[in-house]
Amino acid sequence: MSVKQIKIVLRGVIILLTLLVFFQACEKSDSTDLMGSLILSANETKNVAHQGKNITITASDFNDSRCPPNANCIWEGYASVKITFKDDVKTQDIVLCLGGCNIVTIPVIDKVTLNGTTYKIKLEEITPYPTTDKNKPETSKAKITFSE
Repeated sequence: MSVKQIKIVLRGVIILLTLLVFFQACEKSDSTDLMGSLILSANETKNVAHQGKNITITASDFNDSRCPPNANCIWEGYASVKITFKDDVKTQDIVLCLGGCNIVTIPVIDKVTLNGTTYKIKLEEITPYPTTDKNKPETSKAKITFSE
C-alpha cells in the first residue's frame, strides 16, 4: 500500500469512529408520545413508558351485538370494550362503544388523565366484525386513538 492509500484508509477509520462515538452519545428519550393509535387484543396488557413513568393499558369485556352483513336485524347493534389505564397514581376504567351507542348511552370518545396529562381516547374499530358463520371467532381487538 502506498502512503496515499494509507492516509485515505486512516481518514475513513477516523470518520467511522467519530460517527460511532456520536451515535453512542445520543440518548433515547424514555418519554413516549401517546398520540396516535394503539391496537389491543382481548385481555392483552401493553406497557408504555410515558414521561419517565410506566403506564399499563388493558382491553377487556368485549361485547359485540352488531348486525352481520347480509343478516336481517331489527337494529344496527353496538360493540363495546372496557379499557383500563393504570399509571403511578391511579387506575381508570372507561367503556367505549361503536354503532348504536346512543341507545345504550356508552360514549365513543372519553377522557383519561395519565401522569398529569389529559387525553381523549376514541374507539376507532373493534375487529373482527360479526358474521353469520358459526366457526370459532378470531380474538377480539380494539383500535383506540389518543389525542389531546
